[in-house]
Amino acid sequence: MKKRIVLAAILALALAPAMSTLRAEEQEQQEHGMKDKMKEKLGLTDDQVKKLDDLRASEKAEMKPLREKAHAIIEKLEGQVKSKASDSDIKATLDEAEANHAAVEQLEDKFKQSHQAILTPTQQAKMLLHRMKHERMEKGEKGDKGDKKDKDKDEKEDGDKDK
Repeated sequence: MKKRIVLAAILALALAPAMSTLRAEEQEQQEHGMKDKMKEKLGLTDDQVKKLDDLRASEKAEMKPLREKAHAIIEKLEGQVKSKASDSDIKATLDEAEANHAAVEQLEDKFKQSHQAILTPTQQAKMLLHRMKHERMEKGEKGDKGDKKDKDKDEKEDGDKDK
C-alpha cells in the first residue's frame, strides 16, 4: 500500500510541470481567441492591437508585486486571526491591506486612461457596452428590452394560472 502511495506521489510530481505547461498553453489560446474577437468587435487596427498587447504586458508586470503583496497580507491576517493577535496588530494589517488595495486601484486607473488613449471614442463605447453586457450575463440578468416583455408575459401567465 505504501508503495502505491509513493508511486502516486512521484507520478504526480513528475506530471505537475507538464500539466502547468498545458494550462499555460490553453490559457494563451483562449486569450488569443478573445483578442481576435475583440479586434473584430471593436474594429481595432494592427497598431492598436500591438499597443494594447504591450500595455497589457506592462500592466501585468506592474500588478504582479501588488498581487503578491495582497496574498502575503491575507496570509498574515489569517495567521493573526488564528493566533488571536491583538486588535492593534490586526488593525495595522488591515491598514496595510487597504493601502495595497488603493495602490491597485490607482494603477488600474492609470492603465484605464492608457487604454482610452489608444482607443477611439467609438471603440471605447463598444468596449463599455461589451463589458456591461458581460457583467449582466455573469449576474444572470437579461440584457435586452425583449426580455422584459417576456418576463411580463410570464408573470401574467403565472397570475392567470393562479386564478
